[in-house]
Amino acid sequence: MSSYRYRFVGYEKLPSGMNADDVQLHCRLPDELIREIRNSGYAKRYHLGLAVQLSFLALTGRNADAALKMPSAMLKMLCEQLGIHSTAIASLKSLYSNADRTISNHRAWVREQLLFSTYDSNAEARLQAALSQQAIDASSVDDLLACAQEWLFGSRIVLPGQRVVLDLARSAFQVVENLALATIRAAVTPVRLRAVLKVMHEESPTPGISLLEWLKQSAGKHGVKGLKEVNSRIDALKTLGVHLWDLQGLSIGRIHAFAQAVVNRPPPETARRIEGTRSIEIVCFLKHLLGELSDEAIFRNNRHTNDIVRSGTKRVQAKQAQRAIEYRHSIESMRDIAADSARDAHERLAAITALADDMLGRPPVSHAEVVRETLTEQSTRVRTVLDGMNCLDLRGDPEHADGKPPRPT
Repeated sequence: MSSYRYRFVGYEKLPSGMNADDVQLHCRLPDELIREIRNSGYAKRYHLGLAVQLSFLALTGRNADAALKMPSAMLKMLCEQLGIHSTAIASLKSLYSNADRTISNHRAWVREQLLFSTYDSNAEARLQAALSQQAIDASSVDDLLACAQEWLFGSRIVLPGQRVVLDLARSAFQVVENLALATIRAAVTPVRLRAVLKVMHEESPTPGISLLEWLKQSAGKHGVKGLKEVNSRIDALKTLGVHLWDLQGLSIGRIHAFAQAVVNRPPPETARRIEGTRSIEIVCFLKHLLGELSDEAIFRNNRHTNDIVRSGTKRVQAKQAQRAIEYRHSIESMRDIAADSARDAHERLAAITALADDMLGRPPVSHAEVVRETLTEQSTRVRTVLDGMNCLDLRGDPEHADGKPPRPT
């Protein structure tokens, strides 16, 4: 779906500062609708009012309010489309001169032209069903409100008042939030939960910022220092017992949505949330962050491991090149010995045989052996990689064949 299509959905009034480009892109009416206005049978003085209502409903999904003030650039463009003089009229109320019945009839005509229907009990039931599904992955009531407005707009149902849709969004979100809170309270003991909420706003290992701010910060570049930073955060989360929390009752999308609410909000604002909402968001944030940091630690350790193996591979190539040079020198020496007239045939043959035995007796350049030598020589780098994996608590599968002890023969 294009973001431009939903840019102004739900707006109760358009920005007064809309420039000519925005008006041209969003408010311009198709030629077919201009012809419908001219052939509507309504008096010409009402044509601009019909154009404004058509443009506003098509753009926002709402009926234009009688006191609606239109951007001047929008009025100018619609007047040009209708072929009438530009007007300084600021609101629909001025256009209709208090003709309430006329504006009501025009709204019905506009809905018919745009194939919109009114919001009724049937539409409300359908919207509640849609919100029940969308609430599963919504991160907040505001997010669900936007989804509700877009659903109504996509279903071509005129948006009711903001309060009506907001109440439905709150009800749908409350159901999911209550389920999430029950799951969290079953996974985290009350004492532990209170301690976690308290420690989030205490000082972190980095002086001057809270633990929550520290956890939200980037871990830095892919160096040894950055790897240690990732590992320190994993250790901090495991100290809180995050790795022991069983949140299987919540979908990954649901956990991510609650976590994003913390990520996209300043820590002081999170601290002002009610305890239930704060408990859900903080626990989901910590659980989601532990998964992300574990993936990041594995990725960074993999890069360091590949760097070490790559350096061993370069040594293999260097040794293979050196061995090729030695072979060439030995062949040149054999040729020189064969051409040495100062020796008899037996001496030359013995010298060539000794040189060949020396070259053929040398062990081949083994890729695995050279890499192992590199790992042994670079024990500090290897130890750094291994230390970086300690926080991951990696374990083998006891049922796997490679994890079972060999049977005695």
